[in-house]
Amino acid sequence: MDSLKQLQELLRDLFQLDLADLDFGLYRLLRIKQKEVESFLNDQLPRRVEESFHSVTGEQLSVLESEISKLSTRIQEEIGEDALLPNGEINPDYRDTKIKAARTLFSDYEKVRHQLQATRATEEQKSEVFNHLYAFSPDTTSPGILLPGGAMEFGRPMPSPTMGKKPSSIG
Repeated sequence: MDSLKQLQELLRDLFQLDLADLDFGLYRLLRIKQKEVESFLNDQLPRRVEESFHSVTGEQLSVLESEISKLSTRIQEEIGEDALLPNGEINPDYRDTKIKAARTLFSDYEKVRHQLQATRATEEQKSEVFNHLYAFSPDTTSPGILLPGGAMEFGRPMPSPTMGKKPSSIG
């Protein structure tokens, strides 16, 4: 499961929209606004994330990969088969060439290669952000945390400000 889907499932679990017995307070409001909450989780959240990380889209990634492929082919044909190392870096033996056309080609190749690396880093960063949000979220299986039944302290119910009285009778 990718990190966005994992975060969406966690938020659904936190909002507890599927529990019918939670029909009070904030849960009632969430159930009334269930369509809006689902719209946020399914449509708005992914869209806003994409807008935040819009620096390079998937289409731009494929363009950069195509461009780097063309440049590497040109380098190998015009300069030498061993001008690029297997990891994609420029062979140090060729880097300090005095031929202006080769230096320009190497410069273009390095520029596109850095853009491609930055693009891949952006996708990794997006996934990392979702993973951090997921890891930061509270443990929803702990007693008293976002579960019906109230807050618990050391296995006992915590005292409430109403002291057992109905909220309408508190004055």
